[in-house]
Amino acid sequence: MFHISMLAAFFDKFTRGSSGSPKKDRVLMAGDAQGILGTDTNATTTTYKMKIGAITFQVAVGDITDESTDVIVNSTTRMFNLKLGVSKAILEGAGPDVEDECAVLAAQPHGDFIVTQGGYLMCKIIIHVLGENDVRETVSSVLEECERRKYTSVSFPAIGTGNAGKDPLKVADDIISATVHFAWKHSTSSIKKVKVVVVQTELLNVFYNNMKERQITTSPAFQPIFSTEPLDIASNNMKKRQITTSPAFQPIFSTEPLDVASNNVKKRQITTSPIFQPIFSTEPLDVASNNVKKRQKTTSTVFQPTLPKIAFTGFNRQLPIVHENCTRTMEHSVLSTDSSSEKQNHAWEARIANEQKKERRENIPENWTDMNQQLFCVIQLQPGQSEYDNVKNKFFQICFSYRIEKIERIQNTFLWQSYQVKKDHMDTKNGHTNNERILFHGTDADSVPNINKHGFNRSYAGKNATAYGKGTYFAIDACLSASDQYSRPDSNGRKYIYVARVLTGDYTRGHEGLIVPPSKNPYNFTDLFDSVTDDIQNPQLFVIFSDCQTYPEYLITLRC
Repeated sequence: MFHISMLAAFFDKFTRGSSGSPKKDRVLMAGDAQGILGTDTNATTTTYKMKIGAITFQVAVGDITDESTDVIVNSTTRMFNLKLGVSKAILEGAGPDVEDECAVLAAQPHGDFIVTQGGYLMCKIIIHVLGENDVRETVSSVLEECERRKYTSVSFPAIGTGNAGKDPLKVADDIISATVHFAWKHSTSSIKKVKVVVVQTELLNVFYNNMKERQITTSPAFQPIFSTEPLDIASNNMKKRQITTSPAFQPIFSTEPLDVASNNVKKRQITTSPIFQPIFSTEPLDVASNNVKKRQKTTSTVFQPTLPKIAFTGFNRQLPIVHENCTRTMEHSVLSTDSSSEKQNHAWEARIANEQKKERRENIPENWTDMNQQLFCVIQLQPGQSEYDNVKNKFFQICFSYRIEKIERIQNTFLWQSYQVKKDHMDTKNGHTNNERILFHGTDADSVPNINKHGFNRSYAGKNATAYGKGTYFAIDACLSASDQYSRPDSNGRKYIYVARVLTGDYTRGHEGLIVPPSKNPYNFTDLFDSVTDDIQNPQLFVIFSDCQTYPEYLITLRC
């Protein structure tokens, strides 16, 4: 499990590539194990590629929100709501549903990353990571998550180089090193493409230089075999046996004396994995081999559930020397250890997922119908049910001139949880629980499917009225919502009115042009009212500027 670049350094003079400009660097052939494959250049962008085992590693200047990989990674803060730089572009590009999902997941137990839908982006999921954390561990965790979900491609930003202020040189090295280690560990990974999208040419050059330095590195799947035979004899024997080894085994041989090779490695030594810090000895090879034999122990796994990592112990920090007669045993031991650890990780993740599912089930209303593991459904209530009668009576308190055709309950797990998180936050912030009202909202037939699935959207402000601000309007009086101004009848004369839960909280009078509620503290401009109204003493309507402050609980379809 030592860093593979160390072995390559033994044989540097046989594999050293060119060191010229990027455009003149060689394109590796099929027999090469790892290195810069080439440069793709068009009128606007340059992409550098390097083969790492079965993975194609790419780096390019661009906009990560344009990527079509299965996974996009967002580098953010602990509340998963950073709206600066690349993180802002990702959240705004993904849309409000992803922002709301981040808010819900941030309030639940989680590790150092969360996974959300891709929203309006072309990816399947977004993995939100903490830019302040160790980059190498973060990238490793993301790759393991992608592998667990069987995704084939992932795009990273230059994690931590923005708001977290990390050193770009170290970030580049950590991202590539984590990819190398992952490729070594998963020789048959489902991941085929790892791409880093940077925003500056300077960062592109940093990654390119790191990639170029690794040209001499051998395949991550390379399992070296050492022998106590004299070096020239061992070299010949290994050459003879080369055709019988695994296709992933691509040994490189040197005729340098051992002490010379050792000195060369010392001179060219690259930082190794924290698992092994190799110690070079001037002992004769057979003596060194015997010493390692004495110190060698069974490989074991260190499992840490809070952040799954695999560490191998038992070699006394000494570079392992494996003899021909125990090669298969050692290979099997390492593979079985990986498999055991992965099973433990998957079992742990499954327990966490089950606990989260149980918590979600416990947090939904008791009157909801079983959704068969769906996240969203619409249930039609039947006349005579107490729930139906309660909604009908509330509508008819003032509004008598309409005939109710049907009442439906909206069951949307994500919207409900987002709303509950906001409610808990508002109750704590305001120091009281008198923050929720049951209000009405009229709309047209075309808007109903979107509201049922995505909730009320303040982006449509101005469609009906903006006299008290550019938000979503809700009425105390059902007749106001049922008027043609707010609920335009469809071609069949039907109107659509939502009975909604609304967090009005602490409110003040609104006015035209508002896009957020005014500040309620002249000494703290971030301490805002929760909503605005038309009349503080006798409110008839409320305007909401945050979509997760509302939940469309029932939809009434009616006729005049």
